[in-house]
Amino acid sequence: MGDHSKDNLVRALPAAAEHQAALKRVFGTKQAKARYPDKRAVALLDRWRCYCFSEVSSTMNIAAQLTRNHVPEEIRLGFIAGTGGASAEEALVVARCQKAGRGRDGRCWHSPAASGVYASFLLFPPESSRCEAGYSLALGVGICRVLGRFGLCCGLKWPNDVWAPGVIEGARCKLAGVLLESSIRGENLASLRAGVGINVNNTDFPIDVPGVSMRQILGQTFEPAEVLAELAVEAAEVNAVFFDQGFGAFSAEYAVYSVLEGKRVFVRENLHASFRRCAVVCGVNSAGELLVEWEDKPGDVCALRAGEVELADAVCN
Repeated sequence: MGDHSKDNLVRALPAAAEHQAALKRVFGTKQAKARYPDKRAVALLDRWRCYCFSEVSSTMNIAAQLTRNHVPEEIRLGFIAGTGGASAEEALVVARCQKAGRGRDGRCWHSPAASGVYASFLLFPPESSRCEAGYSLALGVGICRVLGRFGLCCGLKWPNDVWAPGVIEGARCKLAGVLLESSIRGENLASLRAGVGINVNNTDFPIDVPGVSMRQILGQTFEPAEVLAELAVEAAEVNAVFFDQGFGAFSAEYAVYSVLEGKRVFVRENLHASFRRCAVVCGVNSAGELLVEWEDKPGDVCALRAGEVELADAVCN
């Protein structure tokens, strides 16, 4: 996963041409104005420098290399369009296939060719941003908005999973996910890398990587590049609001999407903890922390910044 040498396998053309074509359609000013008449939304399309590859180890690896002073030639060849942010070269890295896609806590993200959206956003937040608290939740809201435009009413499982509606937890339930990595300079957030994976046309998942795809739910195939293009636009909008107003601007909408609100859950306060505590979810605060009331201490509400949470009844509804 950390082996950057595999990234010399990238080929910008022709295998990734469908990604390039869709992105160029959306990033083109004329088409963007017709599709997004709000001038502010059109301006946001200029936020990204887009890098498109056929195959990489992980788009997060590429995004990490783009933060360095020296960027390898094979990565620079993947550049296709965009101007980047006003103060730094914020980037969108996309791939047709990942050989070592990464999920949260070192898990694998199944990334077969042409079956999903595999993207990483490289961000340079304003100097006033001291942390990324709540960002994965805000981006999750954006992903739900995107999937809603394709006919899916999804749910969010704190902290970084997008669930398909009405299916059993752990049994082909995860439709999309978010992975965050950051770099700190002093007390400020220097850069933020946000990886997004969306299962679009997948039909087979490894036993140890349960999931479900848009195709399986809706019974039709979709163009991953079109989903990616919608995501690029929505992410720009989410970022503009989040880094100006924080997660509080998304908290009400997040509560609507949350599959944990008011539910009884099992909590592990870290991935390797053997002990689980029972609690009832009270909501999410303005910092994106999960609020739970412990069953063994009625009235004791705790704010969780990290941890593993499972629905006690194992039903996502």
